[in-house]
Amino acid sequence: LKEICQNVYGGTDYLPNTAPLLSSDPNSSFLVLATDTTSDSNDEFTHDRPVAVGNIRTLKPGMDWLEALRTCEKHRGKGLASQLTQSLIEKSRSKYGHDVFSCTVASNGAMMRVFERVGMKQIGQIHQLCLEGALAKLPGWSAAGSDDAQPQPLLQALGVDQFVSKECKNDFRVIKQVDSEDELNAILHKIKQDGGIGHIVGFYELISGEMIRQSIENGQIWTIRRTTNSNGDDTSDFALITLYRDERIDSLKSNWVLSVSANSAAALEAALWFGCTEGVASIQKLGDDSVTFTVVSDIYGISMDDISSPVLDALPWNDNACLLFGSTTES
Repeated sequence: LKEICQNVYGGTDYLPNTAPLLSSDPNSSFLVLATDTTSDSNDEFTHDRPVAVGNIRTLKPGMDWLEALRTCEKHRGKGLASQLTQSLIEKSRSKYGHDVFSCTVASNGAMMRVFERVGMKQIGQIHQLCLEGALAKLPGWSAAGSDDAQPQPLLQALGVDQFVSKECKNDFRVIKQVDSEDELNAILHKIKQDGGIGHIVGFYELISGEMIRQSIENGQIWTIRRTTNSNGDDTSDFALITLYRDERIDSLKSNWVLSVSANSAAALEAALWFGCTEGVASIQKLGDDSVTFTVVSDIYGISMDDISSPVLDALPWNDNACLLFGSTTES
């Protein structure tokens, strides 16, 4: 496994350390594709040598997540990744009948072709901020930083809180805490009908039912909306805001993530105002934890390329887009 992963993420692949956890997780099926016999000019024949690995994990009833797909460099270009991915999807379907989702970055054309070969389609994009390249450089934000600077919430740290429009500060007055999974599922269903992903997005993933339940129990899921703008015109601007922890994040002092599903630029900007500024710290309910958390979003009904907002334009979005793929039982 270390050999398979040695050049992934510049040699910093997380998989060798997390594979034992995945293989023992009752919600996961960690598969290894091995050769019957492989030969090396310097070695004798070795039986059952792993050449590709992958994991499929149940997020919640009816929904699985495909992850940790790796192929040994010596065996790439042989269709092994497609074979393994198809096996994982069939395992999920035959046992549970679940929909299967996964993601990859826009630069990984090979993985996108694998998804397409097994019938998975791109269904959205997870917009996320760049951790190491930008956020970790903010004063007081880095987990490894030696500076004694007092960290500020995201918008203040970037110096863009002053650019949040009066409409986004004042018009989005209806804030409701989501109290149950049934209520949340109804909201997500409406988001999907309106063109959104229909699931709470996370950092390179969709977050699990267990994490969602924890956020509900902690009172950390809200909706905001406005019905009229400052001109008195009718609007349907809406955002779903979720706070959750991602234990994989170790470059920032805080591993909290603010997830936003918004149907307009104004709604996303308002969600950031509610969640990422000093003046509304009460909404965060993070106790003594740092306010240095990242943001991920699903913005639907409008292209990010069409957005003209000093606040959203100033955020350090990751240029290598995270593309979400899905293979549903209906397709």
